[in-house]
Amino acid sequence: MPTSSTPVVGIAWYREESYDRIMALMADGASFPKTYASWLQKAVRMERELKRQGLKPVRADVDPAVFQRWCARQGAAPDSEARNRFVEQAVARQAVGSR
Repeated sequence: MPTSSTPVVGIAWYREESYDRIMALMADGASFPKTYASWLQKAVRMERELKRQGLKPVRADVDPAVFQRWCARQGAAPDSEARNRFVEQAVARQAVGSR
């Protein structure tokens, strides 16, 4: 069971209604699962595995418009590196907000 000292791992989380836009936006979108259902199944499995390893997975919503604006402000391409940084920042904001 996670505690307050359990390491947190952010997971990029997508909404079904924006999944196609996310795939089109991302530089590596062609490597994403082709359907939202396939992506969701994979993401839930990853969440379970992280919990099994004693980590605390935290979902970070990646809205395509918000992410695109964030990338523009950062001067970053919408790729896996930028996505990871975006998720890290979102998780950090959630942690501060929950204190």
